[in-house]
Amino acid sequence: PTLKIISILTNYSWKYWPLAVKLTVVMTGVIILIVTGLTILSIRREQQNFQAELEQQAELLLATLSAAVANPLYTLEADTLSDTMEGLGFQALNAEVQLLPFGRVYDAEGRVVADAYDEYAVFTLEADPLGQRLVNSQTTIFEWQPDQLVAGRAVTVGRQRLGAVSVGLSTQPLTEKLAAVRIQGVSVALITAIAGVLLALVFSRSVTGPVQKLVETTQRIASGDLSRQIVVDSGDELATLGQAMEQMRLELYGLYQNLERKVAERTRELQESEARFRQVVTSISDHVYMSEVAQSGVYVNHYIAPNVEQLTGYPHDNFITDWSFWPEKVIHPDDRPASRAQAQRLGQGQNSEVEYRLVRADGTVIWVRDSGQVTTEPETGIMYIFGVVSDITERKKAQEALEKQRAFL
Repeated sequence: PTLKIISILTNYSWKYWPLAVKLTVVMTGVIILIVTGLTILSIRREQQNFQAELEQQAELLLATLSAAVANPLYTLEADTLSDTMEGLGFQALNAEVQLLPFGRVYDAEGRVVADAYDEYAVFTLEADPLGQRLVNSQTTIFEWQPDQLVAGRAVTVGRQRLGAVSVGLSTQPLTEKLAAVRIQGVSVALITAIAGVLLALVFSRSVTGPVQKLVETTQRIASGDLSRQIVVDSGDELATLGQAMEQMRLELYGLYQNLERKVAERTRELQESEARFRQVVTSISDHVYMSEVAQSGVYVNHYIAPNVEQLTGYPHDNFITDWSFWPEKVIHPDDRPASRAQAQRLGQGQNSEVEYRLVRADGTVIWVRDSGQVTTEPETGIMYIFGVVSDITERKKAQEALEKQRAFL
C-alpha cells in the first residue's frame, strides 16, 4: 500500500509540474545516463586492456619459465626445480605488491613437482587437474579468477612433452584502477548534472504553453481523435511545428477515412466469398474436412463441412470440439484398426485412402471412402490434412449383389 500511495502521488505531481521542471528532470537524467554509460565503457575498456596486458605478461613469464625448467624437468632434478620456484616466490613476496601469488611446475603426468609457496603440495601421487589440462593442451590456458589470472602451458622439447608450468598474476592493480575510474565518473556525473539543471531552468515559460498544446494534440492523435484542428499561437519555430502537425493531421485523417472504406469493402468481399464457399461445400454430397497435426502429434479440427450431420446424424459441434469423436464414436468398432492405420500414415506425412463403415446416430450402418492428402508448412513443420469422405453404401450393396450372383453362377 505504501508503494502504491507513493506511485499515485508521484504520477499526480508529475502531471501538474511545469514543463521547465520536467525538462530539468529529463535533461538531468539523460546527462547522468550518458555519463554513466561513458563510465561503464571506460571501465570495460580499462578492464579489457589490463586483461590483454596481463595475458601478454603471463605469456612472456611462461616462456621464460619454460626455458628455465626444461633441462631440470627433463632430468627430473627436483632440487633445481624447487629452488627455481622458491626463488620466484621469494621475489614476489618481497615486492610491494604481490604480483605473482601462484606458481607451479608439473611433470609429464600432471603431478606437482615444484611450488613457489606450498612445499607440501609437491610429489603427490594424484595428478593435479590443472596440470593434466596443461600437459595435454596445445596452447596456453588462461583462467580468470576473482583475485588473479592463472596461466599455464606445456613444456616441450621437440615433440616430447616434459611437463607444464603455471603462474598466477594478481589483478589488484586492475581493481585500484577501476575504483579510480568509478570515482572520476561519479564526479563528472555530478558536475554535468548540476550544469544540466542550470541549463534547463533557462527555458522561459513562453515555451511551455505552445509545447503543452502540442503535447495535448499529440495525445489526441495517438488516441485516434483526428477531427480537431491544431492551432499554435506563437511566432517562432513552434508555430511552424504546429503547422506541420496540422498538415500531418489532415493527411492522417484522409488516410484513415480511405483505410476505413477499404476495410469495409474488403470485409464485404470476404463475407461474400465465405458465403459462396459455404454454398459450394454444402451443395456437394461428400463430407469435407481439414485437420492440423502439430509437432507434438495432437490433431485439431479446423474445418468440418456442415453436411457431416446428414452423413452421420450427429450434431456438427461434436466434431469441432472433439477430434476423437469421429474415430471413437462414429467409425464401426471392427473398422477402427484400419482408421488408426490411416491416421498413422497421415501423421507421417503420407497421403492415404481407406474404406470403412460408420454407425449413424440412429444405428444404421453405411460404407464410406476416406481420402486424405497431407501438406507440411516448411517453416513450422506443422502438417495439414485435407480430406473428403464419400458415401459408397450403394456401390458396396451393388458389389455384394454382384458377388452373390457370381457365386450363384
